[in-house]
Amino acid sequence: MRKLEERNQTEQKLDNLKSSRQRCWEDNEPVPDELKELIKTKQDEYDKAHIGYERSKLDIQNLKRKKTGKQLEVDIHKRVKTFIEKDRFIPSKRSEFNMFLKESGIAIDVAVFKKQHASTVQEENYKFDVGIGMYDFITAKYRGLDQTEEAAVAFGIDLKQLREGEARREEFDKKHSLEVGRDIRFPTEKEL
Repeated sequence: MRKLEERNQTEQKLDNLKSSRQRCWEDNEPVPDELKELIKTKQDEYDKAHIGYERSKLDIQNLKRKKTGKQLEVDIHKRVKTFIEKDRFIPSKRSEFNMFLKESGIAIDVAVFKKQHASTVQEENYKFDVGIGMYDFITAKYRGLDQTEEAAVAFGIDLKQLREGEARREEFDKKHSLEVGRDIRFPTEKEL
């Protein structure tokens, strides 16, 4: 709405300038060079505002199409299960699945257990957790899952406030980690 209002205000000013030019033509008067320059400048401003408005409309459409919450979780579980059961031995499917995870910013921790029953008894011997991958600021190695948002949803915490706080904390941690020379989010063996 802000982009639309911006565009409309610019369009109104541009229309006023064009109507002034029109009056000059109708009265057989020369159009002042300043007016021509103003029209050209306002036209450029309008074009930029229009592009910004169109881009924001596309962003809104993309956000509306983006799956969230429970539906996204169900889709991710289906895709992971399909990968585990069928696609994991096909190199092209493995590569495709890795790209899906990377683009989604998803990390998966998988725990495979020994079967407790006979081989004829159906039993799921694996468990996986989904979250945002946490990578060491210094070495860029995978360190685990950040499941803060999942926990926040379970406890009814406002996600907007949580994300703002997490962004501030990550910025602080990154700055201090670079000063110290190690990621301060993870304790060293001495601290354990």
